[in-house]
Amino acid sequence: MKIEYQKNANLLKVDLKDSLDNTFCRKLKGLLGDQVGPKTLLMLDFARVEFLGSHIVSYIIGAYEAVNFEASRLKLINVSESAYLFLQSFKFDAMFVIQKQPSV
Repeated sequence: MKIEYQKNANLLKVDLKDSLDNTFCRKLKGLLGDQVGPKTLLMLDFARVEFLGSHIVSYIIGAYEAVNFEASRLKLINVSESAYLFLQSFKFDAMFVIQKQPSV
């Protein structure tokens, strides 16, 4: 698992591959079928994340095969503080580039 947080850009980059066997990825694979793979880039609307036990249920904006993971090609999603913190403790199979909401 690789997590990068760029403080100046207020950007969290999570790169997790080769772990399709975890619960979250199995759940996503059930929703998306064969669209989920080691190079799948998932865009989730973390503003509407629901927490159900140790699972995340969210609205999937898109799943795309990504040749590379350049930040300039990715859509930035605003996330709540709780979703931002929770994301850091989770394991995913894809890379998420999300934008943390500024504290009010």
